[in-house]
Parts: sequence; C-alpha cells; structure tokens
Amino acid sequence: MMVRIPGAYLHQHTLDAVVHANLKFLTTADVGAVLSLFSQDMTIIDGQLFVNRINFSVTMAATVGSAVIIAISSGYLAISYPIFIALLYLVQKVYLPTSNRLRILDLEAKGPLYTNFLDIINGLATICAFGWSSNHITRNKELLEDSQRPSYLLAMVHQWLTLVMNIIVAILAVVLVSLGTHLHRGHNSGLVGAGLVTIITFGALLTSIVNSYTGLEIYLRAISRLKMFAESTEQEGQPEENYTPKLEWPRRGKVELKDVSVSYDGVFFVLTGVDITIEAGEKVALCGRTGSGKSSLMALLLWVIDPEPYSTILIDDTSLHQINQTTLRERLLAVSQDAIFLPDSSSFRANLDPFDIASTEDCMAGIELIRLGKLMEGQGGLDAAVKTSELSQGQKQMFNFARVLIRRRIRKRIMAASGQNEGGILLLDEVTGSIDTETERSIKDIIEREFKAYTVIMITHRMEMATGCRRIIIIDSGRVVEDRDLVRLAAVEGSRFQRLWLARGV
Repeated sequence: MMVRIPGAYLHQHTLDAVVHANLKFLTTADVGAVLSLFSQDMTIIDGQLFVNRINFSVTMAATVGSAVIIAISSGYLAISYPIFIALLYLVQKVYLPTSNRLRILDLEAKGPLYTNFLDIINGLATICAFGWSSNHITRNKELLEDSQRPSYLLAMVHQWLTLVMNIIVAILAVVLVSLGTHLHRGHNSGLVGAGLVTIITFGALLTSIVNSYTGLEIYLRAISRLKMFAESTEQEGQPEENYTPKLEWPRRGKVELKDVSVSYDGVFFVLTGVDITIEAGEKVALCGRTGSGKSSLMALLLWVIDPEPYSTILIDDTSLHQINQTTLRERLLAVSQDAIFLPDSSSFRANLDPFDIASTEDCMAGIELIRLGKLMEGQGGLDAAVKTSELSQGQKQMFNFARVLIRRRIRKRIMAASGQNEGGILLLDEVTGSIDTETERSIKDIIEREFKAYTVIMITHRMEMATGCRRIIIIDSGRVVEDRDLVRLAAVEGSRFQRLWLARGV
C-alpha cells in the first residue's frame, strides 16, 4: 500500500500531463522517450524504490553491527576506522556520479528503441509490402545493441566497486590478523575468530550499502523526472477558459472569425488575417490545395491550436477564448479524415459510444444508416470485439461517421428536453476520401437529411460533396481567396473554384 498510492499518484499525474498536452507537444515529442517514462521510471518507482530503501536501512544496520564486532575483537583496529571511512567516501565520489550517469543513459537509450518498435508496428503492412523487413530488422538490432551498452558499462562499474571493496576488506583482515598474532596479550581468541568470520561478509555489506545509496538517488531522480515532465509539458487551455455555456449551446450555429491568424511555431503562419462569417444553418465547403490551411481552420474551431492573441472567434456570439475546451469539443459534432479505433479487444458499442451515454437503439440506428449492420452482425453483434484488420479503409471511415450520427441523436434528445429546436454545428474533414462514388452520394444524402438544421462546415476535394453546399470558400496559403455562392463562383471565368470544378469533370 505504501508503494501503490504514491506510484498511482505519479502515474496519474504524468498521464494527465500527456492527455492535456497541447498540439505542439503531441507533434514534436519523442514517443519513445514518453513511453520510457511510463515503463522504465514507473517500474523503478513501483518495483524497486521501496525495496531498495528497506535494503539500505537493513544493510546499514548490519554493517554497523559488523563494524562493532570487528572493533571489539581488536580495539586497536577501531583506530583505523576513520581511514576506512575516508576511503569509502573517495570510492563513492568516483562510483556514484559514474553510476548515476550510466543509469540515466540506460533509461534514455531505450527511447529510440521504443520509438522504432512502435513505428514498425504501425507500418508493418507497408514494410512487408515493399520488402523492407531486412532493413528494419537490421536497424532494430542496432538500436537494441545501443540500448544495452549502458547496461554492460554499469555491470563493469559494479564489478569495479566489488573489487575495491574486497581490497579494502582484505586490508582490514590483514590488519586484524596481524594485531591478533602480534598483540596476543589481552586478546580473546574467540573474539578474534568472530571478527574474522564477520569480515568475510563485511565486504559484501559495504558494496551493498554503496549500491543501495546509489540506487536511492537514481530512484529519487526518476520521481524528479516524472515531476519535471508533468510540470514542463505545455498544457492546453488557459485559466480564463473556464466558461461552460448552457446545455443547448450552440443552438443556432453561427460562426464568426475576425482577423484570425495561426502559427504552429511562431514564425510560419498557416492562417493569416482570415475573416469569415457563417450564418446559422448555412452549409459551407472549404476547398483548396493540400497544405493551404483548411484542416488548421477546422482544428482552430475545436481549439486544438491557439490563434494569435488579437484573433477573435465567436460561436453564437460566445468567444472561444473563454469556453472550456472539453465542453467545446463535446458540443461540436466533428468527423476527422482519420478513423480512430480503440484496441482490438474493444467492442463495437465501445467504439461507437466511448463515453457510454448512448442507448442500444442509438447505436443500432447509427450503424444501420451507414449500412454496416450486416458486417457488425457477421462479427458477433454490437457487443462483439471489432476486428479492425478485417475492415477496409472506406468501412473505417463510414464507422467514424456513424459516431457523429449517434451523437446527433443524443443531442436532439437533450435539446427536446429543454424545449429547444434542434440545431448545432457539424465539422467534416474529408469524410469521403476513401469511399466509392455511390457511398459518397449516400453520405451526402444522410448529411442533408439528418443535419438539415445544423451549420455544416466541410473540407473536401470531391466536387460531388461540394455541390451539397450553397457556399464555397477557397483557401490558398492560409488566406481566403474566394468566398461566394457555389453557382456564381463556378461561373466566374478563371476562378480557382472553376478550375477545380472543370478538373473534376463536374
């Protein structure tokens, strides 16, 4: 219990820091180094810190007792104790910093190995398809060898410490025997024998004390690293972002962006001076080349990235600068282009409704709307485990869309209970990028039917989806370059949208 409570607190504290970290940390942090904190450092704290502390206390008591017995066996020997203590101090002055540094290197050296291993798992299908297995196996062996070098050096340093301690004890034994044989008067042969027997284990005790003390310092540094990581990791949100709007917010779905600029690194701006007003219930398509800033604009509405301080973003006349970020993301319905699934052992229900707030009817209605009911029943039903390896990329994307259909049903009930008409905001980021034309039309029909009262903002490169929106906004190099009604914009000779329109053959 004494170990479990502090360990659980440190683990939760560090996990909270990762979960609430800002986008900059999530995109730049070394995954292997973060994983090392949870594996290496937490293992040290949970499994070794308390045991090492007990060992240090017990060994110290045993060493003091042995030193007393040796001193009793020969009173003259006690005179040399200050010399031996000075020698021990010099030994630990050499051993302690070297051992500490090697232990830290041992922890840090495993970070690249973990990162490479995770990359291999995530890209295993691609590696096998292109025949890159041998290269990655070689690379993994190199990283494994590099990660073991500090361990080997640490073992060598430990052997050096054992040798030095044995030499010191050997000197102590020679002195004791010399005193016992040359100054035999007044010496009890039994005590001298007891002293010699005690000396046999005295070296091991001294080595154990130095190792235990070094271990304690390493383990305390592990706690310090976890604490420093939690305190230094940049977190999302600011103290003023604590406002929780009414449960039905945003009911109308009006969005206003005024002089919005965004930079990930403070130097290069992905959005510059964006001014957009989207009225309640309006259907808008964001188009443009890859890297033009469309997804950054979507991330901005979810407050995943922070705009420049002078930027103003309002939803239903409420500034996003003051809204709690978790509440904001709960209220806006959003579908990303990447389908995310829980681990393979999780069920269809858990993946459709991770927060367990939807009914069985809600889940079934969502899965039937996207026509994946037969697939789900074939794998065992709503409570069966999802086998993501058996799902195509298009099916994964459709499954992703089913989640927002379920959330819309829940939101409809909430608004009806408060006497409000249905409404809100739906954000779509390339939801049809991996599906066929027929399924795309089906998705388009579902959006028009199920989200008729919603403000819909979608990112798309597919002109079929864009035709479902009355308004088109073209973004290029982080700026709004065209913003007009679809029909009029398509008719403007030489416009960017007209070129996209004609290139798609629509």
